[in-house]
Amino acid sequence: MHAGEQVLLVDLERSLPDVDSYDSVPAEYERYGRCAILRNGAFWFGEVNSSHPPSTQEGFYWAVGGNVLYISPRGARYRFQEHVNEEFIRNLARKIGLKRRCRYFRIR
Repeated sequence: MHAGEQVLLVDLERSLPDVDSYDSVPAEYERYGRCAILRNGAFWFGEVNSSHPPSTQEGFYWAVGGNVLYISPRGARYRFQEHVNEEFIRNLARKIGLKRRCRYFRIR
């Protein structure tokens, strides 16, 4: 890591609400949306006003607040963290545009 580069912290502990409009997004979050792993294994990404596709295998909510990326499962999911691997986090960070801001990440 180089001096001055920010580290993206990934928080898997916070439960995010299911909101569907920008007016409903809690003020502490800069960005908010949904993402999923589809039945065919593809990664799907959506903003706050989207819906998980019918072909969703595992659905998630995501939010950004400062240098923290929050990811929580849609509904109660036991051991959902198994699906949130390095490739998943890198795909999500790239779609949100965080790779320009934070080159490295760490799960807290």
